[in-house]
Amino acid sequence: MYCISTYNEGITIYWVIILYRAMRRHAKRISKTNWLIIGIFLIALLDTYGDYILMLVIYTAMLWFSYQILKLLFVKRQRTKPNYLSIEEIDKLGGVQFEDFLEQLFTIKGYKVERTPVTGDFGADLILNRQGEKIAVQAKCYSNSVGVDAVQQALSGKAYYKCRHAMVITNSKFTRNALEFANTTKVELWDRERLQKEI
Repeated sequence: MYCISTYNEGITIYWVIILYRAMRRHAKRISKTNWLIIGIFLIALLDTYGDYILMLVIYTAMLWFSYQILKLLFVKRQRTKPNYLSIEEIDKLGGVQFEDFLEQLFTIKGYKVERTPVTGDFGADLILNRQGEKIAVQAKCYSNSVGVDAVQQALSGKAYYKCRHAMVITNSKFTRNALEFANTTKVELWDRERLQKEI
């Protein structure tokens, strides 16, 4: 008896799905009279199989939530690299493109990124914000070593944009004077090696 009942429920659900798909496809062609007949049919169907339909909805919802939980537990999220650029490809970028790259990189890392004007940026190319902590970033895509002036620019941006920290990021390396000045003024420096690790 249970098998027969389950078979009948399956047939009913099948025809409900067929009816629903037909209604979606031909909704504009169905007259008011036909809509009335369909409504009466659905009311009768719910009256007869209401409990079964409710259980079907509940089971479907449970399966969907179970799938979402399993996906969160067992599916590893791959770390997305911005544009999949290698350090050699970064070397070929222009200044604005390098800023675009860093914007994507820090967005992936969970920061809210604000771009400053291309000209008149007061020393900061990007403003990073996470949990209310702001960082002024000076970006330098250079082939030569980055000097003290970049650190000074980052400090200027930190003051102007009222940031808590300042950073200078380059695809190159820093001069000894820049390293010493950054150490004294607590400006964080990302050189070529650090940038490679972060991407």
